[in-house]
Amino acid sequence: MSDEAPPAVPYLQLCCIIFSQALTDLNFGLLAPFFPGVCADRGVSHSTVGAIFTTQQAFALLTTPAVPWLGRRTRPMAVLLSTLAAQGALSVLWSFVGRLDGTTAFVTVSFALRGCQGALQGVFEGMSCAMLIKAAPDGWVGYVMGWSEAGRSLGYMLGPLLGGVLYDAGGFALPFLTVAGFMLVMLVLLSAVMRRAAARDASAAIVHSGDAIPEAPTITMWQLFKAPGVAAGLTVTFALFVVISSLDPTVQPFLAQPPLRLSSATVGLFFLLVVVAYVILSVISGSIAARAGDLVSLNVALLITAVGLLFTGPSPLLYHALPALPQHSLPLIVASFATFGAGAGLTVAPTNNLMVSAANSRGISMDNAGDQLGTLSTLSYSLGATVGPLVGGVIVQTLGGPLVGYQWLNTILAFFTAAAAVALTPVFLRSTRAPQGSLHVPLVDPVADDVVVPAGAAASISDPMLPRTEA
Repeated sequence: MSDEAPPAVPYLQLCCIIFSQALTDLNFGLLAPFFPGVCADRGVSHSTVGAIFTTQQAFALLTTPAVPWLGRRTRPMAVLLSTLAAQGALSVLWSFVGRLDGTTAFVTVSFALRGCQGALQGVFEGMSCAMLIKAAPDGWVGYVMGWSEAGRSLGYMLGPLLGGVLYDAGGFALPFLTVAGFMLVMLVLLSAVMRRAAARDASAAIVHSGDAIPEAPTITMWQLFKAPGVAAGLTVTFALFVVISSLDPTVQPFLAQPPLRLSSATVGLFFLLVVVAYVILSVISGSIAARAGDLVSLNVALLITAVGLLFTGPSPLLYHALPALPQHSLPLIVASFATFGAGAGLTVAPTNNLMVSAANSRGISMDNAGDQLGTLSTLSYSLGATVGPLVGGVIVQTLGGPLVGYQWLNTILAFFTAAAAVALTPVFLRSTRAPQGSLHVPLVDPVADDVVVPAGAAASISDPMLPRTEA
């Protein structure tokens, strides 16, 4: 064992970046509990509402690939601060949208602002992740990225809740002005912390995180994607985020219909319920996968997700099989939302583990391909989040409107999720032949392949305060 002192961890710097990420994700979900209702009052169709929601992720997909180029040619800290400031300015502009006269002007400006938000968000998220990786001491990258995911999930689940409460309290403008104020405070704090970090240690100043390991073979994203198990795992990620993001434009109109007639603040609580269940189960999904096996855990998680979706409406098909099933039962809807979120959260660890195993079985080490796999996962998530709202809005409008259309939407998504479990199982079985012992180490940890995981000790890896066992 080394006698060297443990590396200093820049907690303040890491926390400020993660809080900034959480704030931008909060801003992303702010509209969900009230904007569809505002659009309906102005005569905007459900499919158009879905298209407005999907615009942000679509533009994020376009700008994310530019992050490495920006990292090489600019100061990453300046990019981070400027994109955060611009997002705050867009929030101020959003506060005036509710005053626009005419449906055409309202829809056009909403599309434009949502697209600008997405373009900025793609750059901000990519650059902030690169800065976190660079700021993390050796051996801490995986833990830091885990904290980042937790922070972003917290922001995403608070967004709809805060948006609904503030909308009910002060109307259309208040949610956006409040978030703009939060971003201003975070901008000042983050600027001070980052400048202090740069002055303290110039070698730790944020530089682009794409430096290749000397003499390491170059692995492209296409080479990684050609591993069938990796492609199957990315398909799972894509499918789940299609399902999750389809809720944004469809839940509020469904819950606001008679006989439920729920307020925007209460709708925000439903979004909170889904994300809380998702976060809690994603935290323990690694331990469950270690005991039950990755493939078994993934299939069970997908089936749980499908069951939750069937009961969310609930599905019209269930009324034929279960005539006594209550209609418009709030307790049943609450339970189904929790089940759906829990099932989705349970997929996190086994999906990543199966992709790592598939890459290892083709001789691809995560030392050389961790960044590429992380990028592919991000693109898969973003693509799913782009497709979901658009598909959700179109299906609801086509199949009967906010009430019946929503029930059929979740029926279709349930069968889609269950079909993914059935269709992808043979792919995972053929492509995952690597030993499973090291696969529970965080995916982006650059020293993952040098860590020995004793049997039954997978849970301890999640605690960065415990010593690492060296080979």
